[in-house]
Amino acid sequence: MYLIERMSKRIARKTAESLKLDQEREEVIAYGALNFMHTMLTTVLLIVFGLVFRSLAEVMLVAVTSAVIRKYSGGIHASSPNHCAIISMILFGGLGLLVKYLPVFEIPLFTAVFQAVVAIVGLILFIRLCPVDSPNKRIRDPIKRKKLRNASVFMLLVFQVLTAVFWIWYAQTNSVFPLRLSACVSAGLAWQIISITSAGRFIIGKLVFLLDRIGL
Repeated sequence: MYLIERMSKRIARKTAESLKLDQEREEVIAYGALNFMHTMLTTVLLIVFGLVFRSLAEVMLVAVTSAVIRKYSGGIHASSPNHCAIISMILFGGLGLLVKYLPVFEIPLFTAVFQAVVAIVGLILFIRLCPVDSPNKRIRDPIKRKKLRNASVFMLLVFQVLTAVFWIWYAQTNSVFPLRLSACVSAGLAWQIISITSAGRFIIGKLVFLLDRIGL
């Protein structure tokens, strides 16, 4: 059992004993505590990564975009909270660095084409595949599945509106920074699209294998 799992169970046990709660409520508290601590751990890792590599805005925008879409679309899960946090840092940090330091993302035409391709592919795959559920938490209700699918598509469109704001910013200032922010949104969407496919399962599987080999 990993550290944050032990901590969440300890918090839940002490809370349940103090408030005289039954086991079912204790498990709910443990689940909530685990999610909170996992989110905090991931956020701290991403912030540290962004500060070290001077790419905080890019890294966080990629991560937030992917996380928001994932809430509705689902996607592949790592084998443990620790692995999930580290893999998030690797993937979102890496994508943020690519967007910041690859010169092609300072070219308006390339960024626009990249955004359009991601949006079109995302629209097709979200309609066909979403939501992608977890083996431990199947979504069997067809009405709920339809709502999550529609929400995935809606959020994809919302992020396109957000990038329009960045494009207006670019048109008014001619700065490459809003271009990079627009590309970061598309990069976050791109990873979330990949994560609902077999390619995403392959990538996560290889990363988990490597983390296991080095003892993380």
